[in-house]
Amino acid sequence: MKLFIVNPASGNGRALNHWKQLQLILDQKTVDYQMILCTDIATTQRTIEERIHTLPIDAVVVIGGDGTINGVVQVLAYLDIPLAVFPSGSGNDICRNFALSNEPNAFVEKLLEHSIVSIDLLRVNDRYGVTVAGIGLDAKIGARAETSTYKKWLNHMNKGAFAYTVAACIEFFLYKPFTATMKIDGVERTISKLWLLAVGNCSTYGGGMVICPDADPTDGFLQLTMLHSATRQKIITSLFPALLRGKKIVQEEVSYQSARQISINANRIVPIVIDGEVHYSDRYAISIAQGALQVLLTGNQKDNLFIKKTLT
Repeated sequence: MKLFIVNPASGNGRALNHWKQLQLILDQKTVDYQMILCTDIATTQRTIEERIHTLPIDAVVVIGGDGTINGVVQVLAYLDIPLAVFPSGSGNDICRNFALSNEPNAFVEKLLEHSIVSIDLLRVNDRYGVTVAGIGLDAKIGARAETSTYKKWLNHMNKGAFAYTVAACIEFFLYKPFTATMKIDGVERTISKLWLLAVGNCSTYGGGMVICPDADPTDGFLQLTMLHSATRQKIITSLFPALLRGKKIVQEEVSYQSARQISINANRIVPIVIDGEVHYSDRYAISIAQGALQVLLTGNQKDNLFIKKTLT
């Protein structure tokens, strides 16, 4: 049985329209399924837990955005029940990273083929994340985008990801760097002017921005990208635009590193964005949870190199 989780608020109502399209196909193919409307994530999590303990659930399918997916992942981590996703949010970074289908007929066909890959998860304090944990400037950009009025208008035009670009343009002029003492795989270092620390399990976030180009969610490592000790002018004019092009930058203000765990102790409360969800603290402990999630592949994987590697 497939358990569908539909968030009616995702994509300004697009999720419900997508569900109606998928439901017709599922009924035509006589697929055994149940559907849960996700009105709030805590209730949805409890319902999922109840269903997987009482019904023969062989996949949980989310029709929603990254925040809804992240809530479901908290339940599915380390279970043998795979996650499938039909993208219906604004950023859709999880779907983008795994090349998942947004075409209803193709999606259902792949859903029934049941091709699965095991991926790592981020463990951030007491939460799991799929893509990137961004601390500092990028999280502040995410927070501004998620609470903005223009994001709703952009969603109506199917341009929701552009909200992050608008938010970035604003935060470039407002955000102040922070000081952090970090312990990376046991080695301590302090950075007094840290603008951004992205801890990647996947390469992209924020509506498709490539921030950790070497990240591979099947290799058992975190990929760190740090933007530090730079002037605001240099960040705006060269460093941040270069980061978003997805290629490594050979500049003293940008550092890259692989690790299995990292702890951050900041000199003030700083935001962190995980799969589009923003949280706040001055201390973060991040590690890699190897093979913690089963993902059901629903798209064309020919360009998805880490998945090709895993399947072969």
